[in-house]
Amino acid sequence: MTMHKRPMEWQRSPQVRSALAIAALGFATTTSWISGCAPSDGDDTASSASSSSSGAGADTHVQHGDDYTIHGTGFGAKADHNAGDHRFFGKRHLVARFSDFDSAPSAEPAENTKEGWRAHLDGIYPILTSTDFNDAATASGATLKLSGGPTRSGRWLERRITQEIRDAYPQNYRLRNWNVWDKNEYHPQMYLSCYVNLSTTQEPGKYFRFYWTDSNVINHNVWAAKQGSTLTARAEGSNDGMPGIYADPPASYQDNTWMRYEILADFENDVISFYADGKILTDASRGYTGEISGWLGTGGKIDYALLSNTVDMNGDAGELLGHAMPYLDFSFERIELADAPAWENRTQSVLQVPTRWTDTEIDIVVNQGTFADLSDKHLFLLKGMTATYLGPLP
Repeated sequence: MTMHKRPMEWQRSPQVRSALAIAALGFATTTSWISGCAPSDGDDTASSASSSSSGAGADTHVQHGDDYTIHGTGFGAKADHNAGDHRFFGKRHLVARFSDFDSAPSAEPAENTKEGWRAHLDGIYPILTSTDFNDAATASGATLKLSGGPTRSGRWLERRITQEIRDAYPQNYRLRNWNVWDKNEYHPQMYLSCYVNLSTTQEPGKYFRFYWTDSNVINHNVWAAKQGSTLTARAEGSNDGMPGIYADPPASYQDNTWMRYEILADFENDVISFYADGKILTDASRGYTGEISGWLGTGGKIDYALLSNTVDMNGDAGELLGHAMPYLDFSFERIELADAPAWENRTQSVLQVPTRWTDTEIDIVVNQGTFADLSDKHLFLLKGMTATYLGPLP
């Protein structure tokens, strides 16, 4: 099949041309313009489109873990918050925390230390309370599971509390969870996304919690929880706080499912919002109709963020709390892959992993995430929850 190389132009701002950087077996990584369609051997998750690479000598579909470059204008800049030099598919990214736990060779690290766990889980480690270290993580019900998760790797963090664990750790069995951030510093924005499984637990406790210091309000932490199928969230200070959200439908939790949960916290403008599977949490009875003001204050320094805090469940009956593919960054700007060319028509979307970001080019590592395959998927630039179409993934 003869193909004529011609960049595809997308007529929505910013103007975008997509390009594929292919790391084929035995070949150097090169970049080529999208140019046509051809059959491809290999991974059955490949898409139906293809790209031609002068360096590879063959047509190759975009696959999970490939390098991909988006060309255009008006992308702005994205700061590098990856102080720990963490990587995805061996490639250093820009995100403060991201992991599909795909590089962990086993459920536990070779060295049972805080730094051993950090290296094992891309900066995440098991805790007793907030920023300390739980050296009995697996024994107290916090472990990395190597299969059964919702993403391509199948890996996820499990927290399961049985009566045996309650008896062994009576003072703090509810607190032995996961730290995802522990450096006190000011950032105007914080964005958190994670897949959560609450099994059949009716009141599992707080499955996200983050703390801050030095803001101009009494509150210093926000948490997310649920009662029955109703999703809840609240900001608190010292035994005080704001009236919590008891989310109106359609946002809710269904037993034994993986829910994508997002938090957008704006410490510059005192605004926070919560999303469950793309639906914003509202509570009309308490005047929460979308973005919420008055919870964060301004000027707060993010102190630490936790995957779970003060949780409980009947682990003997199979109840558990799971987290998969956590993504924490200090910018609302991100790239997502959706299953429809119109953002409002998507049924799901998956965060992509940026490795370079300039006003005219964005490099990502392609992340299949929760998709069964990469056929008919579309790239979007997100600023907050405002999406700009970038084009199809070839």
